[in-house]
Order: sequence, then C-alpha cells, then structure tokens
Amino acid sequence: MKSGVTPGALAQLARAWDILEERKRILRGRPLPGSLKPEKPKSKQKINPWETSFIELPEAGGSDDEEATSASAAPTGEGISFAAPTVPTVSTPTPQR
Repeated sequence: MKSGVTPGALAQLARAWDILEERKRILRGRPLPGSLKPEKPKSKQKINPWETSFIELPEAGGSDDEEATSASAAPTGEGISFAAPTVPTVSTPTPQR
C-alpha cells in the first residue's frame, strides 16, 4: 500500500465504485443477473384439420367450350371451385290417359 492511504479510505473507495457501477447499470436499463426469467413459449392453438382444409374439386359439366369459358370467367375465390350439392330426384311415371 501507498503511504498515507488508510484501510478505511480504501473501503470507502470500493463502496463508491460499487455504487457507481450499480447506478450505471440502472441507467442503462439492464436487470440484475438472474432476475429476468425467460418468457414461456406461447402454446399453439389446436387446429381441427377438417375445418380448415379445402379440397379442390374438378369442374362439373361436359366438354362444351362455351360453358368452360363462362365458368372460368366467374370469380371462384382464389382458384378454388366448389361443387354445388346434388339432391337425388325421383321421377314418377306420369299417368297415361
């Protein structure tokens, strides 16, 4: 040690240095080591594949060019076409007179 420096003066210097470093840490916005816990990963929502999947259906109809051009001109929503539901029909014989 240098002559004239007392152990009490060294202790005060060490405390002042520690306080200075602590204030610098606070001003920089850095947390204390170990005080910041990592965020929990967000759980993914369970998605029902039957509700969200789309099946592209072939276009119904004959090979008539006129129908194909008019059908392709209609907006179908991002290239996905949906087939109209079909209802079975029962033909009843007409009574002959």
